[in-house]
Amino acid sequence: MKTLIIVRHAKSDWSHPFVKDIDRPLNARGYMDAYRINAWLKKQKIQPDGVCCSPATRAYSTASIILRDILSLQDHSRFMIFEELYELSSSNYISFIKNISDHYNCVLIFGHNSAITHTVNMLGYSIDNVPTCGLFIFNSKTDKWKNFVDSPPEFEKKIFPSELK
Repeated sequence: MKTLIIVRHAKSDWSHPFVKDIDRPLNARGYMDAYRINAWLKKQKIQPDGVCCSPATRAYSTASIILRDILSLQDHSRFMIFEELYELSSSNYISFIKNISDHYNCVLIFGHNSAITHTVNMLGYSIDNVPTCGLFIFNSKTDKWKNFVDSPPEFEKKIFPSELK
């Protein structure tokens, strides 16, 4: 079985107009929301064996907070930065998922909208907009990521920070 956890980065700080988009940090609410999701993940005892993250500061910061005490970001065999996750379209996210190494059974992807919302919809959950720091879990009874989308995956759970207040 393969488990995919998709997380949209937490709320970013727009107060610095001259910061490049890729370098935009989280704002105070973003940090708070990421810590809420961290606490929920720890309580669920979810242990990913692979993490794929956009190189954007806000995505990396979200991942580092959510995975704190769960996974070392220094473990490059499990935590990987993928440049393409910064600007991939939803159809390319599907292609990215299909190309995950079969060595991994539970993978988290930290990325951006609108691709996150479209990907969640393509995987079978209908939503207009995944909120910042929103998390979705899908399972598939396949042993190959290339078959994950075609299996089709089953929606297991969604968690939004607003539900954890």
